[in-house]
Amino acid sequence: MAIADAGYHLIIGDRATELGIRAVESIKAKTGNMNVEFVYLDLGSFAEVRSFAQEISRRTQIVDLLINNAGVMALPTFRPTVEGHDSQFGINYLGHFYLTHLLLPLVKKAPKARIVMTASSAHYGTDKINYPGITDRKAYHPSGNYCGSKLATVLYVRYLARQLAQSHPNITVNCLHPGACHTNLFKHSLLLHILTTIGFQWLLRPASRGARTITYLSLSEEVEGI
Repeated sequence: MAIADAGYHLIIGDRATELGIRAVESIKAKTGNMNVEFVYLDLGSFAEVRSFAQEISRRTQIVDLLINNAGVMALPTFRPTVEGHDSQFGINYLGHFYLTHLLLPLVKKAPKARIVMTASSAHYGTDKINYPGITDRKAYHPSGNYCGSKLATVLYVRYLARQLAQSHPNITVNCLHPGACHTNLFKHSLLLHILTTIGFQWLLRPASRGARTITYLSLSEEVEGI
């Protein structure tokens, strides 16, 4: 909402088409910004990621703010993406990595630009990535693969920030932990779903509060160049 309030031409990518369209109409109504659009995006398919990036290239010549915020957590069993990767690692990291790679030429055209990626403090839950578990269901570990996807995100952001600081210092790259928020992120685990809906819901932040850090990294002058 704050991004639209700031006057951006906002393009929302999501695979939940109906929800995405409703979100766009709600944002338009609440902010008065009519330059808000929805484009279908499935981060679990490299072909769909390419299609999304191509559509963005048709709609705009520059991207001055890229927010990667999709997430899947606690899948109890191995669920492959189109390419056969574990959906947690495939969506949380590989899809975002590929999308960023494809849109980077448009980001580089902006006078000033920011890339913001949602990570998680869960990356502290592992000191290595479970590479076999990314493609092998026998090696899959629900929490280990999730933590690994967030560790990969943090490592990629650190790498990208260093690279762009040399070649394009006008681009700021950051990741964040939004806190434990009351969203549908826990829906794939029956235990976590029960705990977060009827047990420990009071411990969770509302989604709007979790979004504050994303908004801060996206818009605040305090983090420009950091």
